[in-house]
Amino acid sequence: MSEKMEIAYRALLELGLKPYQAKVYLALIDGKEKTASELVSITNVPQPRIYDTLESLANLGLVEIILTKPRRYRGIPPEEALDKLVDYANRKIMQSHELAIEALKDIRRIREESPLLGVKVIKNISDAINRARKIFQSSLYEVLIAGPPELIQQVFGNFDELYAKKEKMIAVVAYEEEIPIPKDYPWLAIRKRTVGVVPLIVVDSARSLVFRENYALEITDAGLLRLLLDFYYHSLWRVSTPIKNFETRKGLTYSSTSLWLIKELLDDSLKKGYKVNLEVEGMDKREKKTKRIIGEIIEVRENSHGVTISVIMNADGRILSIGGLGAIFEDIEGKIFKAFIKE
Repeated sequence: MSEKMEIAYRALLELGLKPYQAKVYLALIDGKEKTASELVSITNVPQPRIYDTLESLANLGLVEIILTKPRRYRGIPPEEALDKLVDYANRKIMQSHELAIEALKDIRRIREESPLLGVKVIKNISDAINRARKIFQSSLYEVLIAGPPELIQQVFGNFDELYAKKEKMIAVVAYEEEIPIPKDYPWLAIRKRTVGVVPLIVVDSARSLVFRENYALEITDAGLLRLLLDFYYHSLWRVSTPIKNFETRKGLTYSSTSLWLIKELLDDSLKKGYKVNLEVEGMDKREKKTKRIIGEIIEVRENSHGVTISVIMNADGRILSIGGLGAIFEDIEGKIFKAFIKE
């Protein structure tokens, strides 16, 4: 990379672009149309990441998509791109400022109101629903929710805000009544449980709200979250009636911190004969190091009770077994999963 390109690359990073995004935009800065394959050769961005990188640049308004076969891509002029990035950076700063204020307020309230580390009591149900909406909106990977239809729609805003969350997997268990199936959203699955139990929402395996009649508990304690995740999968999801399944489509990416969500997706993909690349961030059990690996799925294994789930993948010639949170026998304890369905 030339000195001027290096300066431009670092400037784009400072304005908020990620490394792959900056490399791809710089490859398109000449205004000439290029295919995804050509961009892989120019930028060395891995093939499994090129499409989501291009889509993210298009969402930012920095790249135009030409609907040919194959699709071609063209960067907007640098002056326009910089104006958009400066505006984007300013908005992110303001959002971070607001989020920081809210987070600090929450920390203060937790310390004032709750004697239990990682557990906060929300005494008003309206406040709890507003809090649920906020953590839903801030989700990065997936949302698990179970409850009566009115609660689900209050949290999702009648699903209007769901469609901005591409690649975020949403699992819904509706108690006693079915909920309307929203418009096309392949990352959404809905099930119905004829007997309602405790309503709850779990986001990114990191935060949960458990609703009671007159109050709610917000939980961030890792041990309690692990119990809630197991409860959701085994006591709610697996025993409920499917209404709408996750839809595997070529060219799409699916992200989650829960291996069982990804497993359902992988099962369907392999059944359809699709090839899937999986990106995993987690702990190498042998080396005791955090690693990020990318490879192609070979097989998905599950014991008869659905308790143990493993994914077998080929990562640069190494055959690795991937488990979920708390994995003991697998090579990698996966914490973040990103599956890309190959075209």
